[in-house]
Amino acid sequence: MNHFNTKAFKRSRGAYTTQCAFDYFTSILVTDAFLATLLLSVGVHESMIGIITSISSFAFLFQILSIVFAKSVKTVKPFVITFNTLSEVIFVLLYVLPFFNVSAKTKTVLSFAFVLVAYICKYISAGFLFKWGNSFVDPYKRGRFSAIKEVISLVCGMFFSLAVGYIFNCYQDSGKLKEGFIFITIMLIINTVMNFACLCLIKKDIDDGEEEQTIPIRKVIKVLVDNKNYRNMVIMVAVKSFATAFVVGFLGTFKTKDLFISIGTIQVINIVGNAFRAFLSGPLGRYSDKYSFVKGYKMGLCIEIASLVSLVFITGPDRWWIIILYTILYNVSLAGTNSNASNLIYSFVPQQYFVQATAIKNVICGVISLLSALIAGWVFNLIQFKGNKFFGISMYPQQLLALVAIVIMSLAVIFATKVVEKQKIIKQ
Repeated sequence: MNHFNTKAFKRSRGAYTTQCAFDYFTSILVTDAFLATLLLSVGVHESMIGIITSISSFAFLFQILSIVFAKSVKTVKPFVITFNTLSEVIFVLLYVLPFFNVSAKTKTVLSFAFVLVAYICKYISAGFLFKWGNSFVDPYKRGRFSAIKEVISLVCGMFFSLAVGYIFNCYQDSGKLKEGFIFITIMLIINTVMNFACLCLIKKDIDDGEEEQTIPIRKVIKVLVDNKNYRNMVIMVAVKSFATAFVVGFLGTFKTKDLFISIGTIQVINIVGNAFRAFLSGPLGRYSDKYSFVKGYKMGLCIEIASLVSLVFITGPDRWWIIILYTILYNVSLAGTNSNASNLIYSFVPQQYFVQATAIKNVICGVISLLSALIAGWVFNLIQFKGNKFFGISMYPQQLLALVAIVIMSLAVIFATKVVEKQKIIKQ
């Protein structure tokens, strides 16, 4: 009997899929308009909000610790549960900030610290969780499994986002913003408990990290550095990360402050975008399984470029509806880039180096994304200082950021076509 069809493996895949859904619920509440509204309420400056929103990319830096843990962790399950749960708890503390009797400057520092530490804990265990969860999946069906897992998270997330967005909007419209934050805090606590329960239901990892323990760190790094295919793949993903971070972190306040879109409306728009992503995740997953994760990733890049083009045409509140088009295109692009970004490691790196290869890739992308966000923040402030003008042309800072990102993302597509697609792929 195929061991992938055993009861324990099926239960583990189901628990992993459910855990990803609750993890997605948490991400909804600590990103985009929800996070922007929270940070604005505690007195964080708009340009700083863009940087804090991009901290998730910077926290990838600390995933380098996975290389150390890969050598010392004897059993992956308790390690993942500990750090993943700690991350969830810190996100809960983030929404308690409005009730702290401290200055706005202190709240800014605390919000930065909470988001940073939460993501550090999350990403230290991310590579282990991905490898652990996917060890129960047939290697020839990983693209489809990732797509199904994503569809479940998205569909459930739609209802979650709609309900939470509506209730929070009611609190906000009635002038009870703090009560709205209490409501979100309760939702985060529920997500934390359910996330913990799902992780406990996943079968104990198969190899207990024994294979990684036998490989010295110096050898691991040498193998990966000497792997030209891996290096090229990292370059492609890093260029994409720079382009994305240059824009995304500054869109939360753009929607609410400049386009005057309410939190509830933003959540409805996000639901529409996720509906398209859910509908197309399956076909994109099958496409990646049939052709390659590289081709699936490149398709996601092309769709993201289209989403950035739409942002350029938002010249004022009267064109707020273009955000709908942007959201749809951007969410669909994630169906091609998110899962494939991790699955690409399987294509070019032997499985015993997966955790370390993922950590190094994410650290590099984290540095690039942080640099991108800082540069974008400087450009953002410069355009605002000049009265939202660039060489005499009236525009929002986000429009200029989108234009720059389009050029950079196009370079990633060219590199993927000319270099990465032509590399030999490992099926494991």
